[in-house]
Amino acid sequence: MGPRSRALLSRLTEADLSNAGFRIGSGRHVTIGSAPVWAQRISYVGELGWELYIPTEFATGVFDVVMSEGGGPAPRLVGYHAMDSLRCEKGYRSWGQDLSATGPGKP
Repeated sequence: MGPRSRALLSRLTEADLSNAGFRIGSGRHVTIGSAPVWAQRISYVGELGWELYIPTEFATGVFDVVMSEGGGPAPRLVGYHAMDSLRCEKGYRSWGQDLSATGPGKP
């Protein structure tokens, strides 16, 4: 996720990641390294981004490929609380935390 995510991911896959080729909210199968990956163009933090769903046996390999990509600024890991803070700042709601069937803040 982030303003450079398209540039980074574009160096790792041959899929068309342009706005026209991969619309927000859509998903498709792509290949990263030799791994089959389900990519969804969505971002919980309000920036350009993708969620990557990777078969377990390929997860470490894809992680290593992404983190070792040297064609631009190095990707950084962020924690859950940083993502949660960005989500709140953007105004995105979370089911169970911000929203529920019984009212705000009620389990």
